[in-house]
Amino acid sequence: MSANDAEYVSRIISSPSWDSQMECWLKLPRRFQPTLSLPRRVMVNSAVEDQNGTYAVSKSEEDDECLKDVIRAFDKLRSVSDFNRVARKVRPISATRDSIVVELTIEEEHVNSKKTLHGGQTAALVDMVTARAVGVTVKDKAMVSVELAVSYMYPVRLGETILIEGKVLKIGRNMVFAEAEFRRKTDGRLVAKGKHTIAFIPKPPTTNGEPFEQF
Repeated sequence: MSANDAEYVSRIISSPSWDSQMECWLKLPRRFQPTLSLPRRVMVNSAVEDQNGTYAVSKSEEDDECLKDVIRAFDKLRSVSDFNRVARKVRPISATRDSIVVELTIEEEHVNSKKTLHGGQTAALVDMVTARAVGVTVKDKAMVSVELAVSYMYPVRLGETILIEGKVLKIGRNMVFAEAEFRRKTDGRLVAKGKHTIAFIPKPPTTNGEPFEQF
């Protein structure tokens, strides 16, 4: 990070003015941009890098630990060969105990024949993002989907970037309810929304000393 970039980050952290924060944010190179939790506010204070060096931010020590957990969860997807590979280019941005925000730039592998985000890709992201939002606080239980629904409002075109916020609505003894909002990064437009009902199941037995897989 150059001295100028460091100065911009410092101003974002210290400025009470949202307009001033945005002015500095727009001057930063993309990989150093503290992005919006949703386009309503800038999430800043401490920085964490993921495996690809993407700059992510959190607002407190607790949020910092939550963000590290989410980064680790998505970093695992970068080298998998199963269906979960559809989320390998998702970039974690911020996290709290009941919500996470991630970012995805739409590439050829994500689109349909019309060159817009494939509906199946959106549904898969609802599943994965909400499950990992739950996993921030529920770490000792395996999860399976019971019901998943998606509303598609606007197309997302090749090359556009979306912000996805996964929110935990309620955690019960055996079930959890969550939702995800997909927003276009440039203007904050809500492009899709999903709901996900998840059931907790007993931990499956591990074999050959392999770690417990929660998702």
